Amino acid sequence: MKRTSIRTVGRRVRHVIALWQARIDERHCLAQMGHRDLRDIGLSPGEAFAEARKPFWIA
Repeated sequence: MKRTSIRTVGRRVRHVIALWQARIDERHCLAQMGHRDLRDIGLSPGEAFAEARKPFWIA
C-alpha cells in the first residue's frame, strides 16, 4: 500500500478548496451578467442560469 505524506494531502486539500472557490466566484459572475454579456461569451440566459445554479462541487 502506498503511503501519502501529510504534506501531499494538505496540498491536495488546498487545491480542491481553491477549485471550489473559483467555481463559486465564476458562477456568481455568470448570475450577474446581462443578456448582452452572455451573448458575447456564447451563452443563453437559460444556460447561464443552469450553470449558476450548480453546486460548487459539481464541475
